[in-house]
Amino acid sequence: MLANRRVTGSSTWRGFLGSVLLLLLVPAAAGAQVTTGTSSAGLFYEVSGAGEAVVLVHAFSVDRRMWAPQIALLEGRFRVVRYDLRGHGRSDGPSAPYAPHDDLRSVLDTLGINRATLIGLSAGSTIAIDFAIAYPDRVARLVLASPGLSGHVPSTPLTWTQPVFQAAGAGDAEGAARLWAETPIMAVRNDPSVASTVRDLVMSNVRIWTYKANPARQLAPPAIGRLSEVKCPTLVILGESDLPHIKEIGALLVKGVAGAALATLPGAGHMANLDARDAFNRAVDSFVTRQQVRAQAPSTTSRGKRDFSGEWVLNRQASTLGPGADAVQSGVVRIEHREPTFRYKATLVSGSNRTEYEYELPTDGREVAGTQPGPPSVSSLRWDNDALVFTGRVKSPKGEVTVSFRYELLNAGRRLRGVEQIRGGGREQDSVWVFDRR
Repeated sequence: MLANRRVTGSSTWRGFLGSVLLLLLVPAAAGAQVTTGTSSAGLFYEVSGAGEAVVLVHAFSVDRRMWAPQIALLEGRFRVVRYDLRGHGRSDGPSAPYAPHDDLRSVLDTLGINRATLIGLSAGSTIAIDFAIAYPDRVARLVLASPGLSGHVPSTPLTWTQPVFQAAGAGDAEGAARLWAETPIMAVRNDPSVASTVRDLVMSNVRIWTYKANPARQLAPPAIGRLSEVKCPTLVILGESDLPHIKEIGALLVKGVAGAALATLPGAGHMANLDARDAFNRAVDSFVTRQQVRAQAPSTTSRGKRDFSGEWVLNRQASTLGPGADAVQSGVVRIEHREPTFRYKATLVSGSNRTEYEYELPTDGREVAGTQPGPPSVSSLRWDNDALVFTGRVKSPKGEVTVSFRYELLNAGRRLRGVEQIRGGGREQDSVWVFDRR
């Protein structure tokens, strides 16, 4: 338990270990509270977690529940929204012409979200791309898995869809759903254990096959000719065993969206987030974390060595804290900085728990071995232009843990920001800590 934990002394591993202890020892929440609602356009949604908004847009014929393997990964760091497309899950069916990307806007508007990361799969990617073109200022980044693309026509006809639509046209909705669940696009290629999950999702959305017409309106002109208008960081995820027309779209996106990255998941089929959940989660986590840290990256213009001295109060709302660290509710940091010596003392509060830790290091980059009884460790502090970069390594029962912490002054010295990365010991953790000068 961390209650009243106090770690003191001079130069050792203690500074960064205080942060590591918060992540490794603070009990994790049993699960973020989920709230539900309906948008102004009649779309059902669920929300959990806190922080930057991440919106999950599901594939055709299933519903928001397909994202279950991703929720734990995301809700510890983000405000996660998943919603049912029109006619799916608990959302209203189509009764008049509508634009799916405007349905997405209705969800964001209802929740008061101005800007979000969009993660879509298949038809969900189509909607995410259309939204990013229609409302570019409202998209922070895109993850496009097994993507669709408005305006794209497969080079080879999808003849395997014919029995499905024949059954639907004959009024056999259940038969159409059953046939759809057996099509190549819904086939599980990598993880047979999720085959029943995919089938159950399809069969619980039988009503989509009862609609005699689809009044959905795509973006006009369609996205296929407008990919240069996508300006946000973009990741394309493809299953290695997905269908050829999906791979065609993936190639178009990587070529047409400036700077788009590609991740191919070995063995995975079309429902990649289920069929290769671990690889999918790693790809998403790596991309979002990299972009988030890059967005917080300091200026590369050297303005000389800054004085970080002062008393700093944690701005919890401006901070983006990872799981464990997000339990911290308040904190104060006191810094005495007289080159080449940097003294740092922090007090962090989480509920009834109070953690204090401190360190003193030279700023010349020399590694200093830990002296306090405990796991072997080394730490160092060095200048990088006008930022100070702390690096520490400590042995843990699960292996070596490495922590880097980049400090910089913002707003004419009125704000202190620390971009933290923790790797090893079974952890890949990133946080951005923001403190305001008292």
